Amino acid sequence: MPIPNNYKAPLKLSAKDRAYNQIQAWIIDGTLMPGEKILDTELSNALDISRTPIREALQLLGVQGFVEMRPGKETVVTQVREDELEDILPPLAALQSVAGELAVEFVDEKLIYELKVINHDFESHVDKKDFYGALKKK
Repeated sequence: MPIPNNYKAPLKLSAKDRAYNQIQAWIIDGTLMPGEKILDTELSNALDISRTPIREALQLLGVQGFVEMRPGKETVVTQVREDELEDILPPLAALQSVAGELAVEFVDEKLIYELKVINHDFESHVDKKDFYGALKKK
């Protein structure tokens, strides 16, 4: 039986990974708003996943700064404070500048076309207020 050389088995995600991906998507697209309390029982029911992988996913999201966990009390979606943005944006701009300088030697017409397509796609998602779609990798 011939098997194609380029065959890749479908990616199977664990319950924790499925929970992580969905909760992160809901935070990015605004379904879960900054400051909103997250109830693991509601997520468990909505995602049809037991509470243990939900909690594991929330812990990972907590380490990454998407949620704030207050043990014994609550878990809430992280709110970004304006003073934090003032701390984050200047180094981010510097890194993007350096990345641009390093990338310029690899730029050709094909890449410029591909970047224009990506930028157009990003812009159309932002215009529709589909922020998760704008940030999602294709």
